[in-house]
Amino acid sequence: MKNFKIIDFIIQIFLIVSLLVKSLIDSDKTFLYAYCIIGGWQVLSMMVHQYNRWYTNNLSRRYYYHRITMGVILTMAFAYLIPIFFIFWYLMLFAAPIMAIYYTAICYREVFYPVKRPLDLI
Repeated sequence: MKNFKIIDFIIQIFLIVSLLVKSLIDSDKTFLYAYCIIGGWQVLSMMVHQYNRWYTNNLSRRYYYHRITMGVILTMAFAYLIPIFFIFWYLMLFAAPIMAIYYTAICYREVFYPVKRPLDLI
């Protein structure tokens, strides 16, 4: 579990930084590619965490993040049936980068925070 979480965190940082730099250099369609690549990786990571029940207990940050993300995905899927929900597609263009950074912060906390010994926290 620990190795997967460290690799997952490193890949997320690499994807966010490299695609951010690429979108600043070549801003044509890179933002949408970055949106799909980073979001796809994080959804895959969420599925692995949910399947293995890593840090997904009630009242954890990951638990609430998974529920919010599931709600957003379902709402966006219902946009084809109820057109007013298409506003979520536009809102997610602004909210997704914040959500990606928050998910990376959750992963950082899970990987590096428990490693510290109690005397290191003083």
